[in-house]
Amino acid sequence: AEVAGVFEVPLAHVLDSANHKARLRRVGDEDLLLYDIPWEGQNIWGATAGMLLTFVRMLREEDA
Repeated sequence: AEVAGVFEVPLAHVLDSANHKARLRRVGDEDLLLYDIPWEGQNIWGATAGMLLTFVRMLREEDA
């Protein structure tokens, strides 16, 4: 297991889709499209990135 430090990221950075970096990961027979959110030498990835991007999608749906 990986353990990461705690750091803050401006909400504007998370909301800006230009900061969402896509990558493909092969799991068994499937290719999964995952996203990372890099910030000042740190990288938000995995479940944390997934939760933040779900939050971003929810905010955009409310604005629509």
